[in-house]
Amino acid sequence: SVPTAEDDEMARARLAVATRAALVAGVHTEEIVRHGKQAVKEVVAAATTADTNIVIIGRRPPRGDLKQRLLGDIAAQIIDQAHCHVLIAGWQSQMWRQRILVASDGSMDSDRVAEIAGQIAKVTHIPLTLVATVATGRDRENAADDLALKAARIRVEGIECDSLIVEGAPEQAIPAAARELGADLVVIGYQQSLGRGMADQIIGRLDCAVLVVRSGAEAPQIDSAVAKQA
Repeated sequence: SVPTAEDDEMARARLAVATRAALVAGVHTEEIVRHGKQAVKEVVAAATTADTNIVIIGRRPPRGDLKQRLLGDIAAQIIDQAHCHVLIAGWQSQMWRQRILVASDGSMDSDRVAEIAGQIAKVTHIPLTLVATVATGRDRENAADDLALKAARIRVEGIECDSLIVEGAPEQAIPAAARELGADLVVIGYQQSLGRGMADQIIGRLDCAVLVVRSGAEAPQIDSAVAKQA
């Protein structure tokens, strides 16, 4: 996305870098250039036109206090407006090879989040851990039952899956669990009770890749799409 048609050559030069890397990796690409001064609007429009399953965006190194460590206005707007899921590939993130961590809050949306994470784990052959945060003992019992059911569904697909219950605020407990487990992909639901502000803080505290699963963003072919790129 560039402001005007006069900047088209610069846009093509930027795309050429990724295109060459994809060619070496044997990945098919299609290049799209859009002209407009509202970058978020153009990215979302391009994703819609291309019938995209996942939009991948970068994230600059975090700095300063907590407010500055949040996701960033442009990235947050893309997540908010895109009709598909969004993968945030931070400056330190790598392709996941160790463990996928899934934040679950027991909501109906969290079933879909776990299902999509399971699809990715299956085609990339990576173990998966379901994590729930709790505040009280009663919450722990309910969370344990919910995680056990989700884990059982995932294991039926032949996926290595376990679960973990941690205490504390989600924006602190989930990143801490990710670091402790060595997770290199964290999956969270955008419309879960976590909320947008909570999601921003979780992402801001993570160095690994984060997949934000949007409620209602249908991606029935996501397993096939990931398999082709694995």
